[in-house]
Amino acid sequence: MVGGRGRGRRGQLTQRLAEQEFGNHDVEGHDFDTSFENLYHHRARVWEHRGREDRHVDFDFRVDLPEFSGTLQAEGFIDWLNEVERILEYKEVPDRVKVKLVAIKLKGRASAWWEQLKRSRERQGKSKITNWEKMKKKMKWHFLPFGYTQTLFQRLHSLRQGARSVNDYTEEFYQLVARNDLSETEKQMVALYLGGLRQPRQDVLSLHSLWTVSEAYQRALSIEKQQSRRPVVRGEGSQPVRPQESRPAYQPQRDSSTSSIKYFRCGKQGHRTTDCRKPAG
Repeated sequence: MVGGRGRGRRGQLTQRLAEQEFGNHDVEGHDFDTSFENLYHHRARVWEHRGREDRHVDFDFRVDLPEFSGTLQAEGFIDWLNEVERILEYKEVPDRVKVKLVAIKLKGRASAWWEQLKRSRERQGKSKITNWEKMKKKMKWHFLPFGYTQTLFQRLHSLRQGARSVNDYTEEFYQLVARNDLSETEKQMVALYLGGLRQPRQDVLSLHSLWTVSEAYQRALSIEKQQSRRPVVRGEGSQPVRPQESRPAYQPQRDSSTSSIKYFRCGKQGHRTTDCRKPAG
């Protein structure tokens, strides 16, 4: 009897603990052994499911990420980084696997640099690079020319529309913004965009309240279309200029009755007779 009561109390205690663990789900109506087995069975299935998800995620990103061989120009390298960032964000890649996924997409010169960097850090007793932001910083330092960041920033702030269309100007503006690591607010970006437009368009746009670059672009595009359709307006009271009629050079009038000029001989007393060469009449 005593042994039976002890086993009964232990069973009740274990059941109460199991109820607290699972919120009394799938415990009532089952004995202790069944509940105990379900506990570990449930956790094992969760771990197995997470493992399958991680393997699926890794395989998916190995297919989607673009490769980088280290031979791109500075602009191409920045564009590659931005594309990788967009894919990682869209796919919601966990931070613990970002570095590994990007590393397997490094080819050629880029792959050799990465392997050398890992061996160098290992010899120096430094930890492995597992943070994506740190990996990006190392890549930018190695693959971008010295002072490129400052040069890119200056190009953005000195960008002007000039003789280009609003579309062409806006496209280059967005490219430079994407390649620069900017911390400006939206209002500052609008001011930067407007500052590069032609002065007449700036004057018109200054009359509007613009909150985004996209809105400023749409306004500038509309103004450009209106100005391209507007006829040329002449000043008040002005007359259209007519081409002057060509007039022949001045020519003396001739006697229509004579076809040539006639001369006569004259003489004076005491002198030789000379040819006065005066026209007759």
